[in-house]
Amino acid sequence: MTVAQLTAARQILGYLAEEFRWDSVARRVALRANLDESDIAIDAIDARLLAVRKWEDLHDPDRVLSQMHLMEAATLTPLVETDHGIGFRDTTFRELVDFIAELPW
Repeated sequence: MTVAQLTAARQILGYLAEEFRWDSVARRVALRANLDESDIAIDAIDARLLAVRKWEDLHDPDRVLSQMHLMEAATLTPLVETDHGIGFRDTTFRELVDFIAELPW
């Protein structure tokens, strides 16, 4: 999983009508139609993007954190079962986002 894959997928999903943004079938159909990736990769990309969106909704509702830092952290952080379905451990993910933000490059 790369930042470029997540960024491209996020852009594709941004074109979905609002009522389809949480529809897993519509999301995956759009991703399969626009990305040259295997079904397993599409599922993994979608799971990570949903995990980022859930985390942002809970911990960064004003979207002040850098999207690039979030995407980088999303490629590195393991997915786990949370109270809100598959996602990231709240504290661990935030710590990684903050660490990435402090890197000199």
